[in-house]
Amino acid sequence: MLAMRHLLSVGHRKIAFINGSENHPDAVERFEGYKKALVVAGVDFDPKLVAVGDWHEEGGLRATLELLVQKPNSPRFFA
Repeated sequence: MLAMRHLLSVGHRKIAFINGSENHPDAVERFEGYKKALVVAGVDFDPKLVAVGDWHEEGGLRATLELLVQKPNSPRFFA
């Protein structure tokens, strides 16, 4: 929530999120915080900005590449 509040407070609206294992309690809680921060800021949740990693370097790289390359119709979160 703190990171999201900061990004939203400085004007970012298309914020990508790399989630951990979808069944892990920490990942679920972080994802809920991400979505809650968007709601509080009045920003629509866009599932195209979400990728699943595994909390390891390779999984993070794979998820990042998915967001950058494999989802070409996704909003530009890096602009």
